[in-house]
Amino acid sequence: MRLPLLAVLLPSLSLLTACPGDPCARAATVDPLLRLGVGEKEFVELHDGDAVDYASGGQGGQHVWTALEAEGIHPGVRGFLTADEETPTIELSLTGEVDGTELGFFRTEYQAFDGDVQLAVLTGLTLFIDNYGSYYDTTEDTEVEQDYRMYARVEDVCGTVLEAEHVVVVPG
Repeated sequence: MRLPLLAVLLPSLSLLTACPGDPCARAATVDPLLRLGVGEKEFVELHDGDAVDYASGGQGGQHVWTALEAEGIHPGVRGFLTADEETPTIELSLTGEVDGTELGFFRTEYQAFDGDVQLAVLTGLTLFIDNYGSYYDTTEDTEVEQDYRMYARVEDVCGTVLEAEHVVVVPG
């Protein structure tokens, strides 16, 4: 009598334990989605037409506090004093909607999301602003309000690539 019960339980047990050791297999069970937002400590989702403000950095530079929410990716693992890290590659950019001039950029391979494959959040990314680029109208020495395309790309260690973008206004 034990053999048939064992024969029924073993396949069920393997289904329950198939994914826990493999984060890529777990991530593959969730539809991938990336949401682009702003926030130093919490995620606030962006929508087309939203205004993004920049913050002043400690060394006189400026940046946009950027935040991401992702589903269906391996959020990454950071090890303390170890090389056993599995972190996603994250790229952010802010480019002129009309002329494509880059206003800001950010790239890292060293930050992991908080959360799991169902919902992973990463806040406090610093999308650096080029203070000497096309954002400033040098003829009148004033800032010009215009539309920019804010873009995010995340590639996890499993090879899943997620992208999101919004047309935003950078106030003058």
